Amino acid sequence: MTRELPNNFPYIVIKQYIGTFVKLWNRPSQQLFEIAKKELSTRIKSLIEDHFSQYTHGHLKQRITYAPRFLPAEDPFR
Repeated sequence: MTRELPNNFPYIVIKQYIGTFVKLWNRPSQQLFEIAKKELSTRIKSLIEDHFSQYTHGHLKQRITYAPRFLPAEDPFR
């Protein structure tokens, strides 16, 4: 048995403690990603409508509207 200084924990304890909390981050981080993706999509659509709604005859608005579909559908970091 070793003696530890007050408020000083061995490295392995700190590592396990941090690892336990990091494992809990997956679901909240995925939820945040989905919320951010939806918000970004909504804002992009709104900006396209605001700035390109007058260009329907040359199909510019349709082409610009189609462009965000090329964004990743899933989290690219999985």
